[in-house]
Amino acid sequence: MIDREELLEKTSIISPKVIIGTAQREQLRRLTIVSISVIFILAISLYLIYKSTFWFIPNNSELIFKVIRFPRALVAFFVGSLLALSGHVLQITLENPLAEPYLLGASSGSALLLAIGQLLSLKYTPLLAVLGGVLAFLLVIIFSYPEMNPYTLILNGVVVSIVMWSATLGLLALFPNKLDNLFMYFLGSLTGKSLIDAKILAGIFLITIALLLLKASDIDLLALGRSIAATMGVNVKFVYWFLIAVAIISVSASVYYAGIIGFVGLIIPHLFRTLAPLPNKYFIPLLAVGGGTFMLLADWLAYTAFFPREIPVGIACAIIGAPVFLIVFRRMQKE
Repeated sequence: MIDREELLEKTSIISPKVIIGTAQREQLRRLTIVSISVIFILAISLYLIYKSTFWFIPNNSELIFKVIRFPRALVAFFVGSLLALSGHVLQITLENPLAEPYLLGASSGSALLLAIGQLLSLKYTPLLAVLGGVLAFLLVIIFSYPEMNPYTLILNGVVVSIVMWSATLGLLALFPNKLDNLFMYFLGSLTGKSLIDAKILAGIFLITIALLLLKASDIDLLALGRSIAATMGVNVKFVYWFLIAVAIISVSASVYYAGIIGFVGLIIPHLFRTLAPLPNKYFIPLLAVGGGTFMLLADWLAYTAFFPREIPVGIACAIIGAPVFLIVFRRMQKE
């Protein structure tokens, strides 16, 4: 009597053993790519942390290392990771390859409420940053209702972002004495960060990456399209808003600790999807390390390029990110 496996082998053009062997080899190849990429990027990250913390430190300056350089490097890494993860999530949920964290108005909303909070000497500014991001996104939802398609969301997000950013600049112009320190901050700044800031960001980072890994398989299916994800049993509406909420909170935390920094959430996901097109359970940790490494590089450039003067890290990100974005965009056009 012929068993099921033998029957399949005789009636199939390709043997199941061959299919299984091919799948195993493909999985091994992906794991090898991930392992090599993570080791390579971690090596670059550690080198940049070393350069960022020990660069141009006089002798017997242990205090500079512990209080200034090392916390700043950690904050830079976590901010870059959060921005990259947020960009990846938004590009998938909004079905727009050019979507990035600031298109939904979250960063501008956070910046506006931070400015209002400082002007009125309010406490709990981290909560104000998150509240500003949430309020901005709620406005986007209200203006986009009832269509709620990705293009309407992006268009209204840009409008809300411009209005709130203009209001923030208006406050800076009207009250320069009270808000003058926020101008450089809103251009992106990692100056004066402490170990406490790094620890809080580390907690936000760990929660964010844990939530995304929890939904990694749903993100894979959502990337194929909402209709396909729905037919595969994904609760599309819940996953959609869940991922956007995670992205907005991550962006709000980044704005609070580092100001407004562009390009990270836009180019890093594209770059890593091109280099390592992996399932999200592998891709998300790799992207987090890559985003943090990019931010370390940008921050190192920000305070070493014109030493002893320092440029905002947001400008450094634009200097590095704009050429890379053009390369990625041209490659997308050719494909």
